Amino acid sequence: MKHSTMARPRNIRSSFSSLNPPPFFDLLSLTILASFFSPKKIPRTLNPYLSLFFLSLLTSLAFLGISTINFLYSSPFYADSCSPKSPISFSSTSSSSQSRLLLSLLSPVASSTHQELPKLSTSVMIPLPAHGVSSNLSNEETEFWKQPDGEGYRPCLDFSFEYRKASAKISKENRRFLMVMVSGGLNQQRNQIADAVVIARILEAALIVPILKVAFHALKFAAAIQELGNQLTRRMWIEGPYIAIHLRLEKDVWVRSGCRTGLDSDYDAIIAKIRNSQPEYLTGRINMSHIQRRRAGLCPLNALEIARLLKALGAPKQARIYTAGGEPFGGKKALQPLIAEFPNIVTKYTLSREGELSPFINKSSAMAAIDYIVSLSSDVFMPSHGGNMGRAMQGHRAYVGHRKYIKPNKRAMLEYFDDASISETELGTIVRKLHKGCMGQPEPRTKRKDRDIIAYPMPECMCQS
Repeated sequence: MKHSTMARPRNIRSSFSSLNPPPFFDLLSLTILASFFSPKKIPRTLNPYLSLFFLSLLTSLAFLGISTINFLYSSPFYADSCSPKSPISFSSTSSSSQSRLLLSLLSPVASSTHQELPKLSTSVMIPLPAHGVSSNLSNEETEFWKQPDGEGYRPCLDFSFEYRKASAKISKENRRFLMVMVSGGLNQQRNQIADAVVIARILEAALIVPILKVAFHALKFAAAIQELGNQLTRRMWIEGPYIAIHLRLEKDVWVRSGCRTGLDSDYDAIIAKIRNSQPEYLTGRINMSHIQRRRAGLCPLNALEIARLLKALGAPKQARIYTAGGEPFGGKKALQPLIAEFPNIVTKYTLSREGELSPFINKSSAMAAIDYIVSLSSDVFMPSHGGNMGRAMQGHRAYVGHRKYIKPNKRAMLEYFDDASISETELGTIVRKLHKGCMGQPEPRTKRKDRDIIAYPMPECMCQS
């Protein structure tokens, strides 16, 4: 990846601006900043109009290349491997259109070897195509695997000529520099880098990180992590459609949320003891009881609630589920209700081969990155609670063609879960109705002012064709 360059290293000390996270986070410098940049001088006599001409030429060539790739992927070979009429007996109009969108994005994927298994891109963060819907499923199961209608939205950035002209000038900046220090977990760091790109543009400063486009398309992981993540993804994908769930069942989540674990009283006592000794960990609404918090939708779904929700939405019992996240508080006991209902549970530990995870085993951000990569290619994704990964995944899946993303309507559904008089059939009907608009359909960020572009890339980053 390219890095920003400095023309006047002797003046750098007075030219730097520093963007730091809140003081309560430990400051962690990006490994990609370690090498910084090479001191190559930028010519001052470069004609900006000549640069714009070459930029236009490159853009035209890029569109021509994408059109060629689209033509290749509509050829008989590719149509057969992804077609509704293929021997696998899959059919879905929505997933077919999504496949065409993904293939148009994945220019590095085109291969003259004509391998049947699609390849994951190493240059951009794009998932494997969604599987179609099998013809031998019940109506509820068919609806569960069906992808939402993306309404023709595709990634695009419609910058004005004036904006591009100003950007060309800023890209040659050799007096003002912005150095970024990021902290927190993996997805917090990703969000901070994306924010830094925007801030640097506003300040008209050179950003000392790799030159990026947008959060979802160009911000990617280190090569070793991406390679292993891609390998695990292919192992999941080749077996057919799968669900990815981001489980938020770690000890610190229960401490911070002020909720009961759903296990026995001994586990709840451990959490209560930690919370009482360190009350500053409790995040918001400290005067609410655990019952009020749960009914308000502020608690993570436990394994039993996740199982009941998936079943009510029509997930088949034999569905393969990839669980992302840290070690759940309570270990295997915490997951038992989910395993009892859906026995085909897979994690990065069970999916990987001996020694593959060894280089990353004590690196939480690397392990989270592997979870992210595998989850991105899932046919269905669902978070058990909010958080940065859920928001990033929501936006990323929207950006690549509105891949199915189930947003649990906890506030509305839990009262029905607690009503023992409702049969499983009735519960399924109610839950599906409650989640009809929570399946990853196109939803503009402008609908509510508190929405950020990471989770809602429409309309700023997407156009309707």
